[in-house]
Amino acid sequence: MNVMTRVRQLAAATAVLAVLAVGTIAAQDRPAPPPPKVLTPLKITVVISRYQGEKKTGSLPFTLWVNANDRRGTSLRMGGSVAVPANITSQAGGQPIASYSYREIGTKIDSTAESLEEGRFSVGLAIEDSQVFSDATKPATGAAGMPAFQSFSSSMAVILKDGQSAQYTTAADKVSGEVIKVDVTLNVIR
Repeated sequence: MNVMTRVRQLAAATAVLAVLAVGTIAAQDRPAPPPPKVLTPLKITVVISRYQGEKKTGSLPFTLWVNANDRRGTSLRMGGSVAVPANITSQAGGQPIASYSYREIGTKIDSTAESLEEGRFSVGLAIEDSQVFSDATKPATGAAGMPAFQSFSSSMAVILKDGQSAQYTTAADKVSGEVIKVDVTLNVIR
């Protein structure tokens, strides 16, 4: 092997080592990505309470299991359909014929949770609730014999610790005067 060949091999080896060294230094400059957060199972209890003045007229509890740090979250759907007269026509004999449409009523709750520092959790809640007005709360403006509907929706992130409860919203229906309160409780499942 001649001297020129040996010089070229050493130069090539030095260049390769230099590229590797620069790559290692550049990799050290980048911060390491944070470790993924651990999934933590939580039990979320949501209570939707209704009041007429100071008198509680209803209370509906819902329980959801949510894994903190899971982007998919949890959904709950509970309800049914109510027939609503849509069109009434008369036949030749004078007998009325009614057609109906259906309206969905019930409760929809979507929830997510994310763990925070100091044992706290950010609980995201989206609630939709609809019902047929009762005779006591039915607005006077409703047509005779026709159902009247009430709907409520709320969306919020509540910060809670294990075992903590909070009443995170209160709303008054401007037609019926009914007050709706939503309480949420978080429990870590061990």
